[in-house]
Amino acid sequence: MLIISSDLKLEACLYGWLLGRLGAETVIYHRSQIHFAPVHPAEIALHDLRTKRDVTLFPPKPESTIRQHGRSSCRVFTRATKSGATGTTISLRSGIFR
Repeated sequence: MLIISSDLKLEACLYGWLLGRLGAETVIYHRSQIHFAPVHPAEIALHDLRTKRDVTLFPPKPESTIRQHGRSSCRVFTRATKSGATGTTISLRSGIFR
């Protein structure tokens, strides 16, 4: 995403797309992702055009316990799928693999 001033000067070049603005100097944007998968959450960032500083708003750092558990569950499923395991089912309600 290119951010251009009213006099057509390049203000910033960000890898993502605009979600909104806070005043004239702050941009909220969704960072582009390499690919879309549950283990790669969307990233929302704030960019200050005056200081050229970029801050990640989401996902929060450090990861929550729930997020860590979800990522480890995805890893278990991915390993089982890649190894050709049969009879692997997922319970979406409980997040338990059987």
